[in-house]
Amino acid sequence: MSTVSQALQTALGCCVPLFILWNIIVLAMILAEKRIIKRMKKFCESAVQTTGTVNYLIKKNDTSDSPDYYSSYFFYTANGEPFTGKYNLRNPVEYKEGLSVTVYYDKNNPSENVSANQLSYEEKRIYMFLKLILFGTLFWFGIMFFVFISQLIS
Repeated sequence: MSTVSQALQTALGCCVPLFILWNIIVLAMILAEKRIIKRMKKFCESAVQTTGTVNYLIKKNDTSDSPDYYSSYFFYTANGEPFTGKYNLRNPVEYKEGLSVTVYYDKNNPSENVSANQLSYEEKRIYMFLKLILFGTLFWFGIMFFVFISQLIS
């Protein structure tokens, strides 16, 4: 067996299983996110739509470089009852106090509610996971190339 084929076999043998595992994990995350989005869309189809107002923004996590926030919004049901909801977010610029937001709520249980911005955020996360697959593919091909070259040199 030639040195090139041995180097290629070593590179593929050590990196392909990790590459496959990486993609399986990220694809599972994409499928889970799609399921969340599907559930939210189904909820919104049967829910009552109203307009709410962001009443405050709270920083949940000060320990990391990119802290998490959540905003609280309030809205009134068709019966005039006040309710509140929460929305987790990374970018506080999206939600400022006093901002109007579209809210979907269950007419039988208004505490079950979701904002339209939350649905939009969940949809954007799928693209993030697709970028992880691309990054992972490039990373693992880079590792395979490095192993291949190092085997050729040695």
